[in-house]
This record gives sequence, C-alpha cells and structure tokens, in this order.
Amino acid sequence: MKQTKLLVSLVAVFALLILLSNVSAFVQTPFGVEVSGVDVTSTGGPNIAAFAGQTIPVRVTFTATDNATDVRVKADIAGVKSHDFVSERFDVLKNKTYSRLINIQVPFDIDPDEQLQLEVTIENKARGIVASRQIPIGAQRESYVVQILNVAMDQKVQAGEVLPIDLV
Repeated sequence: MKQTKLLVSLVAVFALLILLSNVSAFVQTPFGVEVSGVDVTSTGGPNIAAFAGQTIPVRVTFTATDNATDVRVKADIAGVKSHDFVSERFDVLKNKTYSRLINIQVPFDIDPDEQLQLEVTIENKARGIVASRQIPIGAQRESYVVQILNVAMDQKVQAGEVLPIDLV
C-alpha cells in the first residue's frame, strides 16, 4: 500500500514538472517598451510626462522564445477608470522579433498630483499574461486650456431678462 502511494506521488510530481515546463512564457524578458519615442526598457528609466487628453504612442517589441497563437499586446493606465487598449491578435513564431504599436488616450479627469502607472502586458488565450511591465507616467494639465465641466442655469428664459449662468 505504501509503495502504491509513493509511486502515485512520484508520478504526480513528474507530471506536474512536465506540465510546468510546457507552460513557460513564450516571450524573452525583459521586453522592449517605447513611450512617446522614449525607450523605457531599463528599470528605473525616465518618468514619462503626459498631458490630460493626450494620445501617447506605446511601442512594444519582443522576441518569441516559442510558437504561440492568439497573442496580443495590452496596455492600460492603472488606477484610472478607462478601457484597456489592445492590439489585434496575432500568432508568433520561435526566434522571431515582433513589434506592436498601441495608442493610449490619457483621460481628461486625471489628478496631476497622482503618479500614474502604465501597465503593458503580453498575453494569449491559452496561457494568459506571460509578461508584464509597469512604467511610471507623470500626469499634468496643459496651461491655457479651458474645459467646461458643468453649467448651471434656470430652465426657463424670458426674452429681454438677464440670464445668470454658473460655469465650472
């Protein structure tokens, strides 16, 4: 009985090791990231400045270490209520280098005092997220830009009367 349990345990461990070796990431890390034309691949790289409402180009470059299907590059700004920005799905071949460009819209309602994090991931349907990077983004607002956030006024207007309007 003990021999059977030991044999089953060894087979289970062996199967798990084989499974884990097959689930390895297919992306050579660290992968390259360029934000607004600035290479931010190295850790501790520059803190990229972004203005509210600006569209910033993010180029992701990586070398595939294995064949994979349904791969996509995804980016989002952590902590900001917005949708993810993703590339189209594509297949990768071992030892080939791939480059994808994603344009990210910085939201208008950012807090300039808060440090934003741009999270860039490479994923596929079968393995999920296989590589990820976080890049600090320094948010700021444009000078001399007027944006109307709210208008308050009476619903009924009489001709010839003064109409008070509160603008934010």
